[in-house]
Amino acid sequence: MLLLPDHRQSSDTVNRANAKATRHPGVALALGCLLTGFMASGSPAQRQSQPQASPAARRQARRSAMLWVKRAEIASIKNDLNAIVALSRKAIQIDPTYALAYNYLGGAYFRQGKSGLARVAFRKALALSPTGPDAQTAQRGLKMLGPEPRRPITKKRPEPLYPQSYLMAALKGHTSGVLSVAFSPDRRTLASGSNDQTIRLWNLTSGQAQILTGHTDRVDAVAFSRDGRTLASGSRDETVRLWNTQTGQLQQTLPRRSGAVTSVAFSPGGRTLASGTVGAVNLWDIATGKLIGQRKETGRGVGFSSVAFSPDGQTVASATLQGRVRLWHVRSGHVRMLPRHRLKVTSVAYAPDGRTLATASGGEVRLWDPRSGKLRGLMSRSKGVAALAFAPGGRILACASRDRAVVLWDTQSGQLRWKLIGHLDGPSTVAFSPDGRTLASGSADAIVNLWRIQ
Repeated sequence: MLLLPDHRQSSDTVNRANAKATRHPGVALALGCLLTGFMASGSPAQRQSQPQASPAARRQARRSAMLWVKRAEIASIKNDLNAIVALSRKAIQIDPTYALAYNYLGGAYFRQGKSGLARVAFRKALALSPTGPDAQTAQRGLKMLGPEPRRPITKKRPEPLYPQSYLMAALKGHTSGVLSVAFSPDRRTLASGSNDQTIRLWNLTSGQAQILTGHTDRVDAVAFSRDGRTLASGSRDETVRLWNTQTGQLQQTLPRRSGAVTSVAFSPGGRTLASGTVGAVNLWDIATGKLIGQRKETGRGVGFSSVAFSPDGQTVASATLQGRVRLWHVRSGHVRMLPRHRLKVTSVAYAPDGRTLATASGGEVRLWDPRSGKLRGLMSRSKGVAALAFAPGGRILACASRDRAVVLWDTQSGQLRWKLIGHLDGPSTVAFSPDGRTLASGSADAIVNLWRIQ
């Protein structure tokens, strides 16, 4: 098990201690209570005034602690981290000088993601045993934890919260996480794609939903055509499907190209559909269903996570898992690249006037001038950002943040305006209604929240 130390004590010694504990079940408990009182917290003067335990008592304490560490070793085989923590702490309570117990405790905390507690346990083990196998285990644990993060000197200004009363509705029906949402042009219908392989068309007046089935894997993307009569969906089953929104019937399935489909976007005119896949960005003629353009990517770890048309329909912005953002001029075929991000780019979005392009990578949101390729602004979050959406006015940018909130930024001032709290898990998608008065957000909690935006 990762970072859980090997039990290096003699098996004969452990067996003898087990046998003695079996014959005298009260020995370990009584001795634990005795040493707990001896090692109890207090001032140094108080501890120095207490009598030291005899060598025989210390040996008995070590044997009793070994019993609990042996049980922690068995729990590590079962991968029961909570039991390892409890058993290791019991051993430390009996014998606070047992370095092996601290290593077990540090390893369990490390695997639970409690790096601060793990660091304390490993340091204590190293202080008790500066050399030998236990020291090597503690040093290895501290190395994997990395350098201790620096604490900020200045206090962080509290972020303003968007009042809970602005949550209009929570649409429930999906049986797994919601991965994509989109409003129809008339604002009456909301489409949502889910990890449960279905699409739901929500009537926002009645709250009822029509379920579209046909995909055989998660639905990562949905988008309405300009007239609202057609819905495009992209799935990990490598298909793009076009649906009649009035009848809910499947109109056509576009030919499979370049792997799983992660993103779809209609051109402003509604005649062309862009789809981002694992290996390429494809352009489709909706009337004929034919492929009319393609930009491929090669290399290790490639994949397009998001695509977006510019408001004039001349350029397709695409984001890659390699941290690249490409601007593809549809007519000329010319491609420009923005400066590379450190991490994968999860989302791209154009402002309605086309003068700003927003990109999300890790916890950063960058604002670009798409014409010059220059960086205009930078906004950051402590957690990763999964999706972006501009309000119709172009000033407010919504971000689906992995800290279970949807945050709204003022792109002119760079200030955080609101923080929408209501999901039980990190939001994965956001979309504004055409009038900008409603924001939809979908999350891994399988719920679509509707927020009233003033």
